[in-house]
This record gives sequence, structure tokens and C-alpha cells, in this order.
Amino acid sequence: MWSLCLWLKRHHWVLVAQPLGEDFTARIVDDFVHNAQFCFSVEVPCSQFFLVYELLVEPSGFFLMLSVKPDFNVQSESVCSLGTVGPLCFEELQEHAISVVRRYRSYSLVGCNCQHFATDLALSLGASPKDLPKDEATAIAHAASDGAVTVGTASVIVAATAAIGACCASAAGPTAASLLGAVPVVLSSVAVGATAVGAIGGLALFTLAGGYKALYDGLREDEADAVQCPEGANDDEKG
Repeated sequence: MWSLCLWLKRHHWVLVAQPLGEDFTARIVDDFVHNAQFCFSVEVPCSQFFLVYELLVEPSGFFLMLSVKPDFNVQSESVCSLGTVGPLCFEELQEHAISVVRRYRSYSLVGCNCQHFATDLALSLGASPKDLPKDEATAIAHAASDGAVTVGTASVIVAATAAIGACCASAAGPTAASLLGAVPVVLSSVAVGATAVGAIGGLALFTLAGGYKALYDGLREDEADAVQCPEGANDDEKG
């Protein structure tokens, strides 16, 4: 079993996994220590064995980084507990992490960044969606979609009310009509304007939401497409 945590390092998201259950001792060297400052080799108990999974980016592209952080503080305000997942062996953790990264076509603020990797990996390992933070870009797109419905509904109500008012004013007797004057014309204009605003505003919001969804999907591959052929397969098998 593994305890999962989301660690927010300023604007960088990291998934941290700690083994639970049977006690063991692990030997780690500086090549595998998170931000090691000098060379060393040390043994640590499982209570200090924290695996750090993160998606990093450099000019040539993005890559998966795995390291160990013996001094990780689970009580820090920047750490969010995601509960327990498993049972999973270490190799299975690696397979999940690699599978998630293989789905990303390019690093982007929309769909494929460090936060998406951390949350996608947590979900892949069995974390509950309700414990994960919402992606800000996705939240904006959902708000735009919901806003389109709200704008459309409000404009329909305004237009209908104005149209009814215009009809009532037009149907009034001669005396009332002379007093109301240009009210039917004004209300008719309001009805037309509300309809136009609702159509344009709703279309713009739906376009924003749809464009985000298309971009999000375009930067990711389906899980089936991300599956790689086993090592040693010949060219015909890979094809």
C-alpha cells in the first residue's frame, strides 16, 4: 500500500508516494536523491522513503523525473494528502507514471503540464477525484459552458417579457395607446436586442468552451494509442 500526497512547490506540482506496511531499509545514492547537493550513499527506513514523481520541461521537451526525498514533510501547508492506494509494487508505479507521460504530445498550460501529470497519475493509481484540486483552465472552460446557458436563458426571459409588454401596449385602447406613445417600439427593440445579446454571448462562450476541449484533446493521445510495443519486437510487430 502507498500513501499519496500532492506537493505544490510554488507553481510546480509533484506527486509523492510513501510505502506503507512492512518495515524495510532502502539504500539511496545522490543520483536518485531529490535536488542532491553533494555525493553520498545512505540507508533510510521506509518512514523516510518518499518517491517524488514530477513532469519537468527543458528546451528539448518534457520528461518524467523520479527521485527520493528522505526529508519530505507531510505536515507542510503545501502538501495535500490523497489517501492510500494499492496494493502496488514499485514496478507497477513506474508503469503507471510512464503510461501517463506517453499520452502527452507536448507540454502546454492546457492539458499537459506538471499539475495534469500529478493529478492524472494519482487518478491512475486509484486516488479519489474529489480529493484532487481542480485544473484552473478546465474550470474556466466549464464556467464558460455553464455561462453560455445562463446568458441564453436570461436573454430569452428578457426578450419574452419585452415582447409581451409590446403586444399589451399595442393592444391597449386609443386613450391608453396615446399615453403609452412609443412604448411598443421601445419594448420591441429591447426584445430584439436581448435576443441578439443572448445569441452572440452564448455563442462566444460555447466557442471558448469548445475550443478548450478541442485543444485539450489534441494534446493528448488515447490510452490505447499510448501503449508501447514490448522491447525486442521487430519492425513488423511494431507496425
